[in-house]
Amino acid sequence: MTPLPRPANRRTDRRTARSATEARVAELSDRLEATERDLERLRNALDGVARERGTSVTVPCRCGRSLLLYREGMLSCPSCDYRRPV
Repeated sequence: MTPLPRPANRRTDRRTARSATEARVAELSDRLEATERDLERLRNALDGVARERGTSVTVPCRCGRSLLLYREGMLSCPSCDYRRPV
């Protein structure tokens, strides 16, 4: 015979929900920190490669999908092909 379900204890339910929420926030915070570290490493690598090629990585393009590259007096976007002499 299966026992009947116990009546819900609202206090316990709230505590469990709060605990689950706190655990999820902690997990997301850890993931965000790892993503920020990865992004910093990628930015450093990109800057190094650009420097070796005589190019500078500058500001975001107006398309919003890439950063503008500066080389030999020309700004260009690798995503939308925007080009402008400087």
